[in-house]
Amino acid sequence: MNFGIHQQRYPFRVLLCAAVIIFMVLLMLPLAQETAQAAPGDVVLVSTDAAGAQANANNAYSSMSADGRYTAFASVATNLIPGVTGTQIYRKDLRTGEVRLVSADVAGAQGNSASIYTSISSDGRYVAFQSQAPNLVSPATTGQQAFRKDMVTGEVKLCSADAAGVQGNASSQIPVISSDGRYVVFFSGATNLVTPPSGFVQVFRKDLMTGEVKLCSADAAGTQGNNVSAVPSVSSDGRYVAFYSTANNLIPGFSGTQIYRKDLVTGEIKLCSASVGGTQGNGGSVNPVLSSDGRYVAFNSSSTNLITPATSTSHVFRKDMMTGEVLLASANAAGTQGNGGSGLPSISSDGRYVAFDSNATNLVTPATSGGQVFRKDLATGEVLLASANAAGVQGVGINLHAYISSDGRYVAFTSTSTNLVTPANTGQQIFRKELAAPYYFYFAEGYTGSGFQEYLCLGNAGANPITVKTTYLYKDGTTKDETYGVPTNSRATINVNLAAGADKEVSVKCESDSAFIAERPMYFNYEHKWTGGHDAVGATAPSLAWYFAEGYTGAGFDEWICVLNPGDLPANLTFYFQTQEEGERKVEGFSVPAHSRGSFKANQLLGGGSYQTSLKLTSDQMIVAERPMYFSYSGTADYGWTGGSCVMGSTMLSSSYYFAEGTTRAGFEEWLTLQNPGPTDIVVDAVYFFADGTTVPHAYSVQAGRRTTILVNSPTAAAGAERDVSVRLTCPTPFLAERPMYFDYQGLGHHGWTGGHCVIGATAPSHDWFFAEGYTGGGFEEWLCVQNPNAADAALTITYYPEGGGTPIVRTHNVAAHSRFTVPVNADAGANQSISAKVSSSVWVIVERPMYFNFNNAWSGGHDVVGYVP
Repeated sequence: MNFGIHQQRYPFRVLLCAAVIIFMVLLMLPLAQETAQAAPGDVVLVSTDAAGAQANANNAYSSMSADGRYTAFASVATNLIPGVTGTQIYRKDLRTGEVRLVSADVAGAQGNSASIYTSISSDGRYVAFQSQAPNLVSPATTGQQAFRKDMVTGEVKLCSADAAGVQGNASSQIPVISSDGRYVVFFSGATNLVTPPSGFVQVFRKDLMTGEVKLCSADAAGTQGNNVSAVPSVSSDGRYVAFYSTANNLIPGFSGTQIYRKDLVTGEIKLCSASVGGTQGNGGSVNPVLSSDGRYVAFNSSSTNLITPATSTSHVFRKDMMTGEVLLASANAAGTQGNGGSGLPSISSDGRYVAFDSNATNLVTPATSGGQVFRKDLATGEVLLASANAAGVQGVGINLHAYISSDGRYVAFTSTSTNLVTPANTGQQIFRKELAAPYYFYFAEGYTGSGFQEYLCLGNAGANPITVKTTYLYKDGTTKDETYGVPTNSRATINVNLAAGADKEVSVKCESDSAFIAERPMYFNYEHKWTGGHDAVGATAPSLAWYFAEGYTGAGFDEWICVLNPGDLPANLTFYFQTQEEGERKVEGFSVPAHSRGSFKANQLLGGGSYQTSLKLTSDQMIVAERPMYFSYSGTADYGWTGGSCVMGSTMLSSSYYFAEGTTRAGFEEWLTLQNPGPTDIVVDAVYFFADGTTVPHAYSVQAGRRTTILVNSPTAAAGAERDVSVRLTCPTPFLAERPMYFDYQGLGHHGWTGGHCVIGATAPSHDWFFAEGYTGGGFEEWLCVQNPNAADAALTITYYPEGGGTPIVRTHNVAAHSRFTVPVNADAGANQSISAKVSSSVWVIVERPMYFNFNNAWSGGHDVVGYVP
């Protein structure tokens, strides 16, 4: 298989080849080199081996994880992994350089026939692809089928199979995966995937957790389309599926080649390829892609009547399924439509950015030649050339197949250009371009009433001053904007009580064109009875789902769920509590208005009573969720330690968690809470790391739909008493882990600084960790805890950035292999410092920053955060 680029691809393509898709002939058409203005940004050659040597044959069909770290692609190269040949699927880690074979069975044996097309989950764990290889699963398959590979366990699942696992009896193609990897949608001519049997080519959704298959290309009553439906896309949670269809019975009165969006919860089906007034497109519309929440769908169409003034040729449009608005994506910054065909769009998570390829020459200035990839910002109108090198010079070959990252910052594409990177490449390769995009941090929790003091810490580890636009969002739906400057290599601290106003329940959105870090420390006297403080690093994006492993509604504990809805529509919420006592309990009927925040007390949602509980929170709109808890902790000896903790939820489950901090010394009680929202029991393997380099393994069982709690101090937990300890937790099945700790810091037999803190573990080590907050003044003791799970020592460099600028403070340390290490920041950085910090390591490590305090000599406690990894 050649994977050659075919230049003539408009007005649209129909992907119904029974065995192999398009682009069989490589056209190396020379193009005149011109410069085009683009935001200068790094270009990375993706299709390389682990050492960086480029693929020795053609590559195509790339897809990216949400953060742009992992790229999956198809290749006929023979040098990406020693011994692997044929047309295979690979996954490249652009952080480490690692290349792994996707199209292999569970034992690692490569597929023995062609595999093409890729779709990767948000975290890069799962890759869906289509293949003719019969040896990927057992029993062997025949024909073109859709598969999903788990890159953690190696497991391969057949997606194009009925609920009983019987493979489809005809070709299945273009599998697209949901954000968490649970659902895969595809189109197929198979008649045996659902009951009653289907006809024509239809679109299906496979649930890889339950095995269920649903027919997507059906009307609201469930009647299948009476003609071909194909090329699907799926929302983040698998609820919405978009596709094109030539059927005329999906919605009465609509015919031709149109785009539809199916709601698999309600059954509703809507026409996407229609004007704001609902008039269907008068030309063919194909290649739909959905935003995370399913609100926006981008597609290419030869219709001329979707917007005013009328368009010509093939264009890329974005439809808002809530308002009906249609915007032209393939237009320049002034709104002038492209003068050549555009197609194959990809859309960012929030629908703001659309990437596409185009033969138009007038989308940017100076003009480009044809066959380029662009990114349109539908909020500002700006168009950037993605198929350009770091200096902004356009690619001299043909560039297409754009795939955009969740935040719109990265665009991957296929190219025959030889001038995008140095040294020059040859052949058809995969590239990833970095483009300018805002950086965001969101905080759902915030309160400026009596007994609460809230701050916002903004860290800038960059070489230039930055500005951060901060929006305060109030409970009544009103907002307030402020802009703050942060000097080079510095941090800024904002008193939110003063900035947002007194007695406000307030959420915060921070935005900057430059990279930064945001934390929100809060200190309190909760209900004038429990004093302490908590801290959180902001979420970088809203989501449809949020997970929390910890939670308790017994005596002495008040648990809250704070929800920020930054969107334009009300967010309807569903709470799934995985209780340790009763299994899962579902609570619904609550919502948060647009541009607002809401607070929900878990004690009340569960109807009173004492529950050890985890939570999965879902919404029909993109939200941000945090879980503050306030308590008088009795623990194992009726301590009465008062305080509070707050955790920003996790948007996805993982198979690994690392905790750098932990101690079982006197005055501390450490816990692990393990959440399993899935339908099967799991076993979580733990490895405890100690300061002397020794390790101890252990295993914990977690029942389906429940949570398990482990007291790390307990002899049965294997950590032992009077130890400083880190831990790594792993399980093939995705789960969630938190580590709550309660303490009497320096109490020495009488009450010192009592409180508690809690974090969700880091899902992976990193070379660099950032912290916006830090203080070594009177009444504060700051620490950095470092976990080194590697077989080699870690050479550590800590750079402290003082508030207001000034000379950074640089310190170095060595962390032994398989150990944990503690840095006393008050001594390391010096006293009376308001600082941010960057921790860099020669090997992969995990870093946390616990702080203990007596705030204003009145409110004692402690808080802890896992560092931020960009």
